[in-house]
Amino acid sequence: MNGFEIDHRGVLTKYTGREKHVIVPDDVIYIGKHAFTGCASVRSIELPEEVVHIYARAFLNCKNLEKINLPPYLADIGEGAFCGCRSLKEIQFPRRLEKIEDDAFQNTGLEEVTIPDTLQKIGEGVFEGCFNLRKMTLSKNMRYIPHSFLAYCGNLTELVIPEGIESIEPAAFLQCRSLKEIHLPDSIKSLYNTIADEQNSYEFIYHNIRFDHHVPAARPFGHQMKVNLQTCLNAIKYYIFDSNFTRNPALEKIRILLQLFRNTPDDERILKYFRKNLTEDVKTLIEEHETETVRKVIEAGIIQKENIDELIRYAIDQELYELQIMLTNYKLEKIGFESIEEIADKLLLD
Repeated sequence: MNGFEIDHRGVLTKYTGREKHVIVPDDVIYIGKHAFTGCASVRSIELPEEVVHIYARAFLNCKNLEKINLPPYLADIGEGAFCGCRSLKEIQFPRRLEKIEDDAFQNTGLEEVTIPDTLQKIGEGVFEGCFNLRKMTLSKNMRYIPHSFLAYCGNLTELVIPEGIESIEPAAFLQCRSLKEIHLPDSIKSLYNTIADEQNSYEFIYHNIRFDHHVPAARPFGHQMKVNLQTCLNAIKYYIFDSNFTRNPALEKIRILLQLFRNTPDDERILKYFRKNLTEDVKTLIEEHETETVRKVIEAGIIQKENIDELIRYAIDQELYELQIMLTNYKLEKIGFESIEEIADKLLLD
């Protein structure tokens, strides 16, 4: 039938024609594996409404394909289905689409993409190498951004991550050199190692706090802007800075809290957190030999009478005498000693 090979199940197994504009027969329900692979003559394809599944590599390397409709009942787009369709600049996903497999649109010419909210599963590297892609809007039902999802999309400048995304997998934005900012929703819980090279230029922004993307530990720059305290506390609660993203998540939490305290020193929520967790937090700093950060905690004036003695003793146990003297001087100046003997004891002069 005009170059169409269709089996009894309604699977288009092969197209052998040489038409530029192809209209697929109405009795086709499935587009089979490699059905159009390498059809360089094809410029446009019209699929019937009954098509529900496009199998793996169905349109692989149709390098001149510029236009194709995705039918309203289409539920599944197979692995590498449109890989290498470099002339395909636009695609409209149907509202009933449920699954997009690995590498489905890899190395295509797509310029703007909106993933429908009906999507239940999306594979790795789906839009990898789409160099012309400038804007991507993700589905509200996605729970994570897969590995290499937008890798090597060198002209991507706008990425919309909706509420509901909980994690970003490794290399998701590798070599996205035009992407400057990635705004994270409240739902984010883990960032893993999303960066694999030093040539990216973007920063993660969690509400109003920026985090440098390529250093071993994320660095908050909250002093440059007004900090949204509650969202940062949520980030700490959900351990957004896990061990795959920062060298020491506990230490990073303390640094962020200290920055928050500087910006909102009278906020009762941050004071409540410090009262509850300060001793263990400062112990962590002492263990890590974070003398400068301990100095900042001391300067902030948040160490209280009920925890100063334990911290001094802990510094002695760790044989970190510079920190011991620093804490002792703080007690002398801000809290006070009960006797000269106590001062001598704290300084190991007795």
